[in-house]
Amino acid sequence: MIVYLALFGCAVVFFELFVRLRLLDDAAAILVISRGAFGQLSRADLGDAEKERLARRSSVAIFSATARFASKFALICGVLYVLYLGLVAIAPGLREPFLHAIVAPVPLVALTVGMVVYARFRGLARRRPGTAAS
Repeated sequence: MIVYLALFGCAVVFFELFVRLRLLDDAAAILVISRGAFGQLSRADLGDAEKERLARRSSVAIFSATARFASKFALICGVLYVLYLGLVAIAPGLREPFLHAIVAPVPLVALTVGMVVYARFRGLARRRPGTAAS
């Protein structure tokens, strides 16, 4: 049972870091830049030199947005790894059960359901009184 609590705790840390570091915003930025670049490249009123200049500028913007996303995700993975190492240092007997629970289907389904419930309650708790639910 303690393994599942530790796994849920790690999932909560992942979720909170994902939200607080605004990874969804970074992913959306990549899509917006990509769509804008494609829109510019498909314009008939621009010459090839102008399109090439816009493509270079867009590719740099896409690369920097992707690097920002990847670095934040790597930071989250690093935090989770340190959390795992701390857990194993405190309770060495949890190493094998924890690793098995990460890949077993039933705990993963239970963790997914638990995180959906957590995210829903977290959203309700952070909503101000008097605002409509979305």
